[in-house]
Amino acid sequence: MAAPIDSLIKSVKFDDVDGVKKLLAKGMDPNSVDNQGMPLLVLAAREKSDKVGAVLLANPKTNIEIEDKAGENAMMMAARGGHVSRVKLLLDNGADLTVKNQIGMTALDFAKTYKEPDVVEGLSARLQQMQQK
Repeated sequence: MAAPIDSLIKSVKFDDVDGVKKLLAKGMDPNSVDNQGMPLLVLAAREKSDKVGAVLLANPKTNIEIEDKAGENAMMMAARGGHVSRVKLLLDNGADLTVKNQIGMTALDFAKTYKEPDVVEGLSARLQQMQQK
C-alpha cells in the first residue's frame, strides 16, 4: 500500500483534485515535497496540473513562494513553460515577481530566456503596475 505522501504526489502529477482535497483534509501538508525535494505547488506547475495548483493555492497553509532545491518556485516554472493562465493564477494569488533562484534569475528572466512573449508581456505589465504604486 502506498504511503500517504506517495498518494498525494501521484494525485498532484495527475491533476487529481479529489485525491488532493481528500489527503489535505486528512491533514497532509500542502507544502510537502517529493523525494527529489520538489514542493507540491512547483510539481503542479511543472506537470501542468492546473486544477490541483488552484486547490493548493486556495489552501491558506500553502507557501506560494516555496522553492525546489534549485531555488525555483511555481511562478518560475510556469513562466519557463509559457503558461499564461498558470502565471495569471499565481499573480492573482500574490506571487512575488522579484524572487530570484540560486543563479539570480526571476520569473521574467525565465520567460525571456525561454522566449515566451505572452508571459514576458504579462509579467512586465504587472511589474510596471507594482512600480507605479
